[in-house]
Amino acid sequence: MTDTLVHSARDAVNHPSHYNEHESGVEAIDICEHLGFNLGNAMKYIWRAGRKSTSHPIEDAQKALWYVRRARMNYISPRPDQSVHAVMRRVIAAEPNERIAHAMRAIFVAACGAPADTHLYTAESAIKHIIWQDHGVSP
Repeated sequence: MTDTLVHSARDAVNHPSHYNEHESGVEAIDICEHLGFNLGNAMKYIWRAGRKSTSHPIEDAQKALWYVRRARMNYISPRPDQSVHAVMRRVIAAEPNERIAHAMRAIFVAACGAPADTHLYTAESAIKHIIWQDHGVSP
């Protein structure tokens, strides 16, 4: 195997394009690892919706919705530190899909310890709109 192939395989494992080609230049893991398990996974699936070639955007949105609902049942606030806030603001500002940006914002605000229930319902609603309005599928 050539060095180029090894490097490409390593990038597919360590830095997959669907997680690091966001318009903000931020890689998903840099935010998700600060949000706790359920909200981190919700953010991951919203982040990659429409970006991963082997998955369907509806399926990614449905998975994000599943994790948001799970977070509502088992909420623990991870409270990311202030350095993560600045990076997340950059991600949201650069997100071209307004509905995805809205869902990202609600997930992140809930992770920051704001009235979580309200923001998790907002995230759930935003993700349902992505599924229903963008793809015509009932959530």
